[in-house]
Amino acid sequence: MTEELGLSSRQEAAGLAAPGPTTLADSLIADDDVLKATALAIATYCPDELASYLKNVGDLKTGDTVDPDDHN
Repeated sequence: MTEELGLSSRQEAAGLAAPGPTTLADSLIADDDVLKATALAIATYCPDELASYLKNVGDLKTGDTVDPDDHN
């Protein structure tokens, strides 16, 4: 039985450099509208989880990453 490996593990197994989790987290930008819509859904359907969600996304870099005119 073969064990499933994540992308980082497969890169390391192939002898390729792979960025660490901190490097990846520092380079990601979360879309403002997506985070707001998610918070609204959580507030509506599981409000007890909202504080935890907001705490988890509070340190993310955010910006306008979704192009509203891109319908692909």
